[in-house]
Parts: sequence; structure tokens; C-alpha cells
Amino acid sequence: MASLKMIEKGNWEVSFYCKQYNGENKKIKKRGFKTKKEASEYANRYIKMHTGAIDTMFFDVVDEFIDYKQDKIKYNTKINYKKVQKKYMSCSKISL
Repeated sequence: MASLKMIEKGNWEVSFYCKQYNGENKKIKKRGFKTKKEASEYANRYIKMHTGAIDTMFFDVVDEFIDYKQDKIKYNTKINYKKVQKKYMSCSKISL
């Protein structure tokens, strides 16, 4: 069950635990959602994607990778990753 709360500036924060592929529980916390619904949808989608309940799409993996590497990569590298993502989004659905 995800915990949703309003933070300063009218943004929402979601935090929850999710069992990872290796079997350990990991606490996930993300801020900056404009609405409570967006935060709830993020939590549900994240849990489904990491428990294997839905097919993982390539662009979902790229988004998650860019979020993870946000502070560790240069701006131009991030732009190049987005270009690759956009190129494959224009193709038909590609499942991993």
C-alpha cells in the first residue's frame, strides 16, 4: 500500500515498499507529482512493472534508467538517451 502525502508548494509525494527481482524489499520514495492521482498511478505502475504483472516496454526501462542516472550523467548524454527512446517509440511495440 502506498503512502501519499501533500508536501510544500502543493506537490504530492508517494512512498511504498516493493519487492525487487532479487527478493529484497526496497523503499521507493518520489516527489513532485502535481496531483494525488498521478502519485497513486505512479506507485501502482511501478509495483506492477517490478513484480512482473505487466509487460515492460523499452521506453519504460529507458525512463527508469534516466531517472536513476540523473545526477551521474551529463546533459548531452541524457539527450542522446531520449533520442534513442524516441526512435524506438516510433516503431511498433517492443517488449523486453
